[in-house]
Amino acid sequence: MTSSDTLFIDVIVPLSVANKFTYRVPKDMNDFIAVGKRVIVQFGKSKFYTGVVYAVHSNPPKEYTAKYIETILDDEPIVTSAQLQLWDWISHYYVCNPGDVMNAALPSGLKLSSTSHITLNPDFSLDEMPYDYFTDKEHLVLESLQVNASLSFEDVSVMLSIKTVQVFINKLIKKFWIL
Repeated sequence: MTSSDTLFIDVIVPLSVANKFTYRVPKDMNDFIAVGKRVIVQFGKSKFYTGVVYAVHSNPPKEYTAKYIETILDDEPIVTSAQLQLWDWISHYYVCNPGDVMNAALPSGLKLSSTSHITLNPDFSLDEMPYDYFTDKEHLVLESLQVNASLSFEDVSVMLSIKTVQVFINKLIKKFWIL
């Protein structure tokens, strides 16, 4: 497959549903998509979840029009092909859904959804850092977390006027500022 092909991916979403779901990859992300990476996908009208890429192919779904993925979260895959094969075996052996296996297998910090909550990392101190070290949006969220014990992704979305905040929050998690 080349970067000009229309690519589709099968995604495991962290829900108790029987299927993997097919999404379309924007052409500018073709060179970066890979099995085992996390992607942000819209599920339903207003929910966003972190899913794991199960397969990359060029076959559009026949039953519905595939939605585009929102973004790719990882530079490198976080789940190997061998792990995905194990997830399949677990799913078949225990007669459970792929999303249930994913929920059990991945640490909660890797499963960002529009219903998740964030808190300040207790090892992080906003007051010890220079003000210009942070962007305005980062300051707003971090200062809000000093006042509130936790914020939902929806709270952050409204606060920053951003539709999908998972990428922004993932950056804060990688910097060890929030949990």
